Amino acid sequence: MIKMIFHHFFYIILIFFFTPGLSVNSCIITVTQPQERLHGRFNQTVLISCHVNTSCKIQKDVQWYVFKKDSYYQLDINKQPTKYTLQDADLQISWLSHSDDGVYHCAVSNRDSTDSGAQAIGTGTTLTLKENDYNTGEVLLITLVVLLSLYSLIILTLFICIKTGHAMLLKRRQSQSQAKGDSTRTVHFGAVLQELYSKRNLRRNKKNTSTDVSQENKVEEPQSHTVREDIYQNLKRAR
Repeated sequence: MIKMIFHHFFYIILIFFFTPGLSVNSCIITVTQPQERLHGRFNQTVLISCHVNTSCKIQKDVQWYVFKKDSYYQLDINKQPTKYTLQDADLQISWLSHSDDGVYHCAVSNRDSTDSGAQAIGTGTTLTLKENDYNTGEVLLITLVVLLSLYSLIILTLFICIKTGHAMLLKRRQSQSQAKGDSTRTVHFGAVLQELYSKRNLRRNKKNTSTDVSQENKVEEPQSHTVREDIYQNLKRAR
């Protein structure tokens, strides 16, 4: 109870003493936070805006404070670079969780000022986390994307099947045509061999026939010569 009272007391002091407008050495610093409330989702990233206006050129020193239900503290941004990031004066919070719920105040001071405690502070932005629920539009969009992906996959599969089937059919036809050509060449080659074999046998038969006739002539010629000689001798004796 005492801790809660002290927390509220410190918050009231912060609101009253650290005002959105600050004048340091005749230089006016004004801090505004346009987002009064901000909703985030688990494990996502949120950006809390902080606008700083100055009437002169200064070296800005930006700090962020967070007030929660039972605690408050200054964010140590440099020690948690993966969690907190400064974009100029805006605060980016990553990997949101329930522990990030709270009111965030942007505080700006002049580094060159001798009054190191003087800060201009914004009115605060309340950050609340929500469940990752999806509205009707998001559901319809996701469904449409899934259906389009399935349709594209089906079309691609059909295209691949048709192309593969056409290639296989063409290859089969080429194989059949090649086999038919090989068979025709084999038959033609066999016919040529048969013809050559027949011609060779014919020549051999002719040669054998010629040889037999020559031998018969050689045998008959001596016989005819002997007959003529006998006739000549008989005629000679008759004379």
